[in-house]
Order: sequence, then C-alpha cells, then structure tokens
Amino acid sequence: MVILMVTLAILIAGLSTPFIDFPTLSAAPVLGKLGTFSEKELKMYDGYSPKRPVFIAIDGYVYNVGRDRKLYSPGGANHIFTGKNLKASVYIGGEITKDRYPLVGVLVD
Repeated sequence: MVILMVTLAILIAGLSTPFIDFPTLSAAPVLGKLGTFSEKELKMYDGYSPKRPVFIAIDGYVYNVGRDRKLYSPGGANHIFTGKNLKASVYIGGEITKDRYPLVGVLVD
C-alpha cells in the first residue's frame, strides 16, 4: 500500500526515479520502481564502501545522497546521518534532502 501511494505521488509530481544497477543487491531499485529496504539493509549504505551508493532515509523514504559523497562519507559533515532513518521534524535538512536528491526506496519492517 505504501509503495503504491509513493508511486502515485511520484507520478502526480512528475518526478522519476533514476535507474540504479546493483546486481548483488535485491533491494536496489529497477527502472520505474522503488526499492524496499529494512533498517539493517539501509545501514549498508553508510558511505564506508566506495562501491555502494550513500543513502539516508527521512520518515521512511530512502534518498540517494551519493552525488555529494564527500559530505556524507566518513569524515564528512553529514556522515552521522547516513544509513539511518531520520525524522523530518528533527532533521533540519530533511526538506532540502527531499528536494535535492532522488527518492530510491522505502523502508519496510
């Protein structure tokens, strides 16, 4: 249900999710679809591996912040946020992140 609502919101807003090819990761998004991630899977995208993208989640929606890898990788000012699900009401940069980076998935239990 959540995926359907997110997909509908994306279609209405006219946004598109870019294709990301990570064949070893079953949760990676495919063209036109959002990936699903558990909290444990999200932690794998914390910027420590140069072979993986860098993700953060805000209120259960996963964003690829990899285009600013230096900022989100170890030693970067925002590294403490990577691989985690943040609350938009607490994370000041939440709205900026939602506008600036592509939505790539949703968190599931």
